[in-house]
Amino acid sequence: MVGEHAALGLDEVEPDTVLVLADWQYAGHGHTPGESALAATIARDLRHNRETAREALHDQLAQEGAAA
Repeated sequence: MVGEHAALGLDEVEPDTVLVLADWQYAGHGHTPGESALAATIARDLRHNRETAREALHDQLAQEGAAA
């Protein structure tokens, strides 16, 4: 550890001090065009499935009401 301090030009620190060295790099943001298309397709499929389930439930309730 002392070698690292000297190599980095750092002063000696207290023995109970924690030295954290980090390097942050920009990795980009948001979706790629392909990921955006995939996310849009998944969202459209989820909406369609919910609408289909609502219609099926509505039809089932209507049939049960007619049978009663």
